[in-house]
Amino acid sequence: MEHSRRSMRRCGKRNAMKWKIAEAKKRFSELIHRAGKEPQFVYNRDTLVAAVISADEFRDLHAIKEHEARQSLASRMDELRDICREESYAIEDPARKNREVKFP
Repeated sequence: MEHSRRSMRRCGKRNAMKWKIAEAKKRFSELIHRAGKEPQFVYNRDTLVAAVISADEFRDLHAIKEHEARQSLASRMDELRDICREESYAIEDPARKNREVKFP
C-alpha cells in the first residue's frame, strides 16, 4: 500500500490525484470512486493522457459546449454591446469604403 500512495501525487487547485497509468489500471474502482468527488488525472510518464471526472461534471461541461456552439455571431455581438454599455465603453465602427467587386 505504501508504494501505491507514492505513485499518486496531489495536483491542481482542488487537490485532485495524479495517477500513473499502471496504478490507475490496478485501482480502477478507486479511481472512479474518487472521480465522483474531484477530477482525477492520469499521466504517462509526465504527460497528461486522461482526466476522469464525475458524470455531473461531464454533463455540465457538455451543456456549456453545446450552448456555446449554438450562439451566433450576432448574439455574441449583442453580448459585447451589453458589456460595453455596462462599462460605459463605446465601440466605434470604422468608416466603410465601398469597393468594386468583379464577378467572372
